[in-house]
Amino acid sequence: GANPSSVAMGDVNADGRLDLAIANISASRVSVLLGQRNFVLRYAAGPNGTLSGSTVQSVVPGLNGTAVTAVPNMGYQFTAWSDGVQTATRTELNVQGCVNVTASFARITYTLDYAAAANGRVVGTAHQVVGQYASGAFVTAVPDSGYLFTGWSDGSIANPRQDMGVQANKSVIATFSCGAYYGMRQEMRS
Repeated sequence: GANPSSVAMGDVNADGRLDLAIANISASRVSVLLGQRNFVLRYAAGPNGTLSGSTVQSVVPGLNGTAVTAVPNMGYQFTAWSDGVQTATRTELNVQGCVNVTASFARITYTLDYAAAANGRVVGTAHQVVGQYASGAFVTAVPDSGYLFTGWSDGSIANPRQDMGVQANKSVIATFSCGAYYGMRQEMRS
């Protein structure tokens, strides 16, 4: 009312929250403002990432929080929140309880697969998993007796070969041909 004469705090409705009782002498009335507990929303980033947005929010029950986004460091990707939410950006809607979650991040990885066509083999680790921008281990295409290494299916003739600065999955096959070098050597002798 217009002329409050006294204020008292207490748990008027026995819900465990403090309420305000305000006496208005001119209106011969007592007004009660029931205490309302806000819910706390807490967001954390695990290793290899950060968060964008307010990481601690106090939200009135039934209202919405504000957006929080998990931002991975370079070479990493967001995987999930600790409560199973799979989207990097989240907004709690119609909040009915506290939230305490952590964003997880994982290194971006790619596979390097090396195989040999007929008449040769690949020496080294034929299936490799490497982080983004990392380098794979060396592999060597070894021809069978009487055959020569002619190149890789992606056009590379490097042998041994090492893929560096990897930014995509790669699968290549070493190819071999029969006696080309031997035949050229014979022609040069004639």
